[in-house]
Amino acid sequence: MEDVASHLAKICENENIEFETDALHIIGQKADGALRDGLSIFDRMISFNKSKITYKDTIENLNILDYDYYFTAVDQALKQDIPSSLVTFNEILQKGFDGHNFINGLAEHLRNVLVCKNPQTVEL
Repeated sequence: MEDVASHLAKICENENIEFETDALHIIGQKADGALRDGLSIFDRMISFNKSKITYKDTIENLNILDYDYYFTAVDQALKQDIPSSLVTFNEILQKGFDGHNFINGLAEHLRNVLVCKNPQTVEL
């Protein structure tokens, strides 16, 4: 995924396209690390907004839930704030996201947080 994002960053620099690094990482994740898929998604994003690729536009166009929801959900769970957790989950559902996909994304988020905590596991 990093390779796709760095390749897309080089394209942006060569074509004088402004970009947010997080947006390119999202494209790399959505492409599952496949450069051809990443380029296809990148082309769609460029056709949407020719001058700049932003994180916000990318998650909207690719129908991806913002990472902030995962951080919020974890914070609410740690505080045992069930009412706020339910309100947040309902908000996610109201935005049209599938509950099962949210749970899978939350599991991936927790895994990533745990992996990043130790220098020995960062490469995983």
